[in-house]
Amino acid sequence: MVSSLWDSHGRIAVPGFYRRVRPPNTRERRRLAASRPGLASLAEAAAVQVPDLLGECGWVPGERSTVRPSLTVTGLSAGRTDPLATTAVAVSATARLNIGLVPDRRPEEVVRLVARHLRTAAPPRTNYRLEVLASADPVTVPHDHFLVAAADRALHATWGVPPAHLPSGGTIPVVAELHRRYRMPAAMWGLSRPTDRIHSNDESFALEDFYRGTEVVTRLLHELAP
Repeated sequence: MVSSLWDSHGRIAVPGFYRRVRPPNTRERRRLAASRPGLASLAEAAAVQVPDLLGECGWVPGERSTVRPSLTVTGLSAGRTDPLATTAVAVSATARLNIGLVPDRRPEEVVRLVARHLRTAAPPRTNYRLEVLASADPVTVPHDHFLVAAADRALHATWGVPPAHLPSGGTIPVVAELHRRYRMPAAMWGLSRPTDRIHSNDESFALEDFYRGTEVVTRLLHELAP
């Protein structure tokens, strides 16, 4: 059931998954290419070799994770927890999926498409349950928005180099809620380094980056002051 979610070209095989997905134009792709890390940096962050950066054909690494929808397995488990039961056949399994949304798509719509696909892919007499643990609507802030420009100046003044503009995924429901209720944009930036091991064992955060983050916020408030 899990393997049926993709075709042999790396595309998500769920019917309707790419409906209303707006591909970036040539100008946008060039702008993103100038901002994103190189292939070697992406491979190093993923702890793989460059040829192992596999995915949807027609889109290079760095594009797939920013402007294309995604469906990723983030966890698999099956079988008994008893280490001595080595000959037992597993009767149940669990897969944890992460779905990256793009503008114009809504979580409930995509969940319905995935659920319909799994019903078709399920072997006869298989019982399964699809449970949504968390979701958030996608939000887009134009890169030329005045808030983004103010954040650019604050970040540049603090770090001494201009920031890169990249679309980024993340389940942060409050951002979508602020946008929905108040049409309030959200300019977000990351302060962590690749070596911080975000969401992994031994996660860390350098005090130097903490102090710089405080400085950025102070500068940003000054930039936005009337």
